[in-house]
Amino acid sequence: MVGNENGECSDIIYGEIEEICDEIDAEIVNDQNILDFVRSEKFSNFLCQKWDDPKMLIKFLRIIVFVKKYATDGRFSILEIFDKVLKSNLLKTIIPENISKMKEKKLQNRIQAKLFHFIIEILIFGYKNHLTKMDDYEKDVCNIVTSLKTMDNCMLEMTKEKFEQLEKIYTPYLRSANIFKPYYNCEHYLDVQFRLLREDLISPLRTGIEETKTGKSRMHCYKNVKVIELALHLSSGEYIHYVKIHESQIRLCKKTLKMFSLLCLSSDKYQTEFLFASVADREDCLMYDGKIGIKFEGDYEIDFSKEYQMVESPAYFEAYRHILLALQNVKSTEPLPFEKYLVYGYTETRLPQYTDGTNLFDFSCIFTDDAKSELPTMRSNVTELKRIPNENFILNESQFNAFTYALESEIALIQGPPGTGKSYIGLQLAKFLLNENNWLQWNHRETPLLVVCYTNHALDQFLKGICDFADDKIVRVGSKCKDRVVIKYMMHQWRKEFSNHNHRTLIGHAKRLESEILKLRRYFKQLNSGLACREAMLFISDNEFLTDERFIEWLTLWNPTKKIYELNVQIIKELIGKGETESNAREAYASACTKRKNMEDIDVNDLYKQIKSGNFYIGEYKHHTRHWPLIKDIEAVIGFVIAMQKNKHYANLGYSEKVAIALLQNANMDVKVIKEECKKYPVKIEKKVEILSDDEGDFEDNPILKLKNEKEKERRKQERKLPIEVEEFGEYIRSVPVMKDYERKDITDIWKLSLQKRWRLYQHWVQEAIVLTKQSLEVHERDYYFYKNQVNELNKELDREILQSAKVIGMTTTGAAKYQSYLKELKPAIVIAEEAAEVLEAHIFTSLTSSCQHLILIGDHHQLRPNTSEYKLKDYYFDVSLFERLIRNGFSHKMLTTQHRMRPEISLIMQKHFYDGLINSESVLSRPNVRGLQSNVVFIQHSYAETYDEEAESRKNGFEMRYALSLAKYLLQQGYNQKQISIICTYGEQRYNLRKNAKKLFGEKHDIRIENVDNYQGEESDIIILSLVRSESTNGKIGYLNIENRICVALSRAKIGMFVIGNFEYLSDKASKSHWSDIKETVKTENYLTENLITKCQKHGTEQIIKNFNDFSFKCPEGGCQRQCDEILECGHLCPLYCHGYDMEHIEIKCEKPCSKICYHKVQCKMLCHEKCEPCEFNESENGNCYYYVSESSGSSEAEIETLEVAAEYPRNAEIELFLGGF
Repeated sequence: MVGNENGECSDIIYGEIEEICDEIDAEIVNDQNILDFVRSEKFSNFLCQKWDDPKMLIKFLRIIVFVKKYATDGRFSILEIFDKVLKSNLLKTIIPENISKMKEKKLQNRIQAKLFHFIIEILIFGYKNHLTKMDDYEKDVCNIVTSLKTMDNCMLEMTKEKFEQLEKIYTPYLRSANIFKPYYNCEHYLDVQFRLLREDLISPLRTGIEETKTGKSRMHCYKNVKVIELALHLSSGEYIHYVKIHESQIRLCKKTLKMFSLLCLSSDKYQTEFLFASVADREDCLMYDGKIGIKFEGDYEIDFSKEYQMVESPAYFEAYRHILLALQNVKSTEPLPFEKYLVYGYTETRLPQYTDGTNLFDFSCIFTDDAKSELPTMRSNVTELKRIPNENFILNESQFNAFTYALESEIALIQGPPGTGKSYIGLQLAKFLLNENNWLQWNHRETPLLVVCYTNHALDQFLKGICDFADDKIVRVGSKCKDRVVIKYMMHQWRKEFSNHNHRTLIGHAKRLESEILKLRRYFKQLNSGLACREAMLFISDNEFLTDERFIEWLTLWNPTKKIYELNVQIIKELIGKGETESNAREAYASACTKRKNMEDIDVNDLYKQIKSGNFYIGEYKHHTRHWPLIKDIEAVIGFVIAMQKNKHYANLGYSEKVAIALLQNANMDVKVIKEECKKYPVKIEKKVEILSDDEGDFEDNPILKLKNEKEKERRKQERKLPIEVEEFGEYIRSVPVMKDYERKDITDIWKLSLQKRWRLYQHWVQEAIVLTKQSLEVHERDYYFYKNQVNELNKELDREILQSAKVIGMTTTGAAKYQSYLKELKPAIVIAEEAAEVLEAHIFTSLTSSCQHLILIGDHHQLRPNTSEYKLKDYYFDVSLFERLIRNGFSHKMLTTQHRMRPEISLIMQKHFYDGLINSESVLSRPNVRGLQSNVVFIQHSYAETYDEEAESRKNGFEMRYALSLAKYLLQQGYNQKQISIICTYGEQRYNLRKNAKKLFGEKHDIRIENVDNYQGEESDIIILSLVRSESTNGKIGYLNIENRICVALSRAKIGMFVIGNFEYLSDKASKSHWSDIKETVKTENYLTENLITKCQKHGTEQIIKNFNDFSFKCPEGGCQRQCDEILECGHLCPLYCHGYDMEHIEIKCEKPCSKICYHKVQCKMLCHEKCEPCEFNESENGNCYYYVSESSGSSEAEIETLEVAAEYPRNAEIELFLGGF
């Protein structure tokens, strides 16, 4: 027996369960033993028993979960075991008894988490293998999980304790999105969307942290990070922390650490401490010093003395934060927008609420000009509109059907295959809705039309189209607009127009305070370095330094108003080295100083010759040299400091010669005085050049330090610099000990102090100024914080007012979630969502409000799907958009069927493999052939292997890169301009290499677009060169190229010509589905597939076989063939080029031969043929220069000779009169 009479488990077999679990831990499981156990009668009895010990229950469940790994092994049959588990009372008992305990926070512990994890593992296996037996569990689980929603808060609200041991937390309970069936209720729908979206954010970070501990993480870990200060961030008006990154990682942080990215910091290598933050400040001036500003997402106690590890989440936090919060903020008392469709799966749509179908709308925007003049009225309802013949509309048949369908459906789905005009139909709908005759028909409350897109680029493109017909009441929300037309509708531009006096006054206060704070921060930084400009010392000085000149003179003895020449020790030493006395050398140098403005022009050899020639009197310049100390005294002073340096790094860092000279001058050349001061107040000179760690190398070889140094120089140009005279003394001014208070009290005249005492007094002032500047800075920052927050609050009110006045509001889906509180107030009745098939369902949902009456989704689910951070969530259908889900469920939709982009040879691939019913517009039938090539569509087969870049975690193919660029160059030689050609590829590393080498080939500012496929959706080009990259991979996989949606996008961007470079044999063989083999058969049948590209000379018709990219430069050096051009140029010479496909009229080609023209004096021009002739060598005649040349080869007529003879007698300004005299 394994249980007692009360049905409770006995201790008899606990030992066996523990023994099996120990074997699992040690990875020494005997397959047959564990299978014998789960097939035994005692295991069956166990399934019926009551478990009082949750720890033992967890171990029992762990064994069941472990056994499911045998499901894929044909040697074992375990489905009947799980059939027994699912039929038993075990799950029916423990689901309500244990999962419901999770409602109580005190029971939300590790044991419950493990139990929860194993139950879900069993249920998921059941769904995949025993779907019919899961009906009894599904509803119970859904109801229980829904009741637990309040405890499953967004990550932002989680406490530190809930994040502890993040990497060890078992995968949270996730349910698949319902693609083919409705949700149980609204709570179920929201819970699924929330959990999947949160897991997409957290999972990559969780995995990365766990991998970091093993040292095998693909996510970079910043080490030795220190939190250095809490400071006011002026842009946001919030206090944030600043961290310092180790210098060796500065270059990396510039490429990563994006604004608003999620970070996780830990001082114990992620054992127990997890501090979450987001990037809040990454200004260049900070980044180059290795500093970034971060905002902690919890109320943590930060230890400034600790060093942290820091990782950045691969998932972009800002794109998740507002969506998650918006999902959380949905009130259970409010109905969800379109919940009968989104939640309960209704597929029959109805008219939008704002119309009953009888409204008479103005449809003039879709009528042709002829129809407008012939038809009696443009006003109609949709039903009557359908009766009008299609030739009266500017829309083709499928566009018209989609247009009318959209107006009759409260949720409308318009599918637009490539080139069919998705954006065009969206703009026509917007134009119709914004028509002043239609505005109040549907907009009784005068609410704005809301346009949402996933990307900023798509949003700007759509709004730019609206700008062509809408008035100025367009508001573009967000900050990343790059379009010149749309930028004037940005929110910050509207604020200028809507701001009142109070708002402008507050902004003025805040700006003045910001300027003062920036100045004080600059002073504070200078003061902390030990050397600051005069303005930073104004807190201290008692009107002693009225000007910069007086301040500099006091610190260095330098005064530009006095005619005193500086001693150049090096020149004096060189003259002494040539055998001259120091006295003669000094006077010779002084002599040179009085005669030259630029002392750098003085040459030692010239001085030596001057001395030897006796060109000056000895003693003549003594009044200039009397303040110059002797070389031996200068060297003695420098030696004092060297002797006092004990640190080996500073052993050769004494005073500079310039400073030693100033000290001697100040001490009346008395070396003893200086020596005594050095002993009394020893200086500790800091090393001038940073000591590089062993792994950093020399400065010249270190790109990080080089880059930092260049940026620092640039930054210092923009800041107010210290006078150069002070900077030269800076090392020594900083090094002296600070003067004591009692010493300062005895000073009556600061001008009588020695230089070293002045420096010590200066350091005393610096310390006082630091305290006073800090106090002033704190006051200013406190005031700024107040005013900035006032401004922010007023901005919110202004934004609300601006949005209320708008007719069109454009937002990204993230922006719509961020400003959802505004949208709830505005209550937009109609929402148009562009690129809807590329957007996660949660993003579309959070763009809606309960007041939305009409949703128009425009997209194409056969092109790119929503992008997810966690690839495994595809198993939960997380990457299926709302657009695709509704279509899969049988929701009514319309597809645009006429494409206006691709020539027929290109669209054939789309028609056969992606879109049934796609037809060509007449406009594409007359597309011109690609010049210089035999075929307009070519699939170039090769077998060159790809390479994997571990650092970039991406792939590249060198052969394809070189071939693509060589082909692009050849096409440019056919006369195409760079904007007509685009090169697209499937991997980021390939794009990087293409761009890098394209700059070498075409110049830094070339206009050939080079992009990866994902970023090129929605774009088109006359000619597309596509690099597929994957070939002969070591892992035998093709990665992204398994995804049909990507293939569809890649093969549908070209208008005139498409050239695809890839290993199609490999792709066909390794693809998980048949799409590549099907495409290969099609292109093979159409004779598109070849190993050799055939070029065709435009002039001679010569065909060349291109087997390798090198063949372009050998067989078609100028884009034609290998024959000489030999066309006669305008100058009479033959074209020197090989046959070329560009500039066939020879307008731009320059003749490089010598000019053959002669002048009146029978002199041949000395310029090149394409250059303008200059005056001949007989240019000193009394009649002026001889400019008049004629071609020697063509001979000269009598009239030309006569003109030349006359021209020689007249000055050049008489030329016009000579030629017009006969008229």
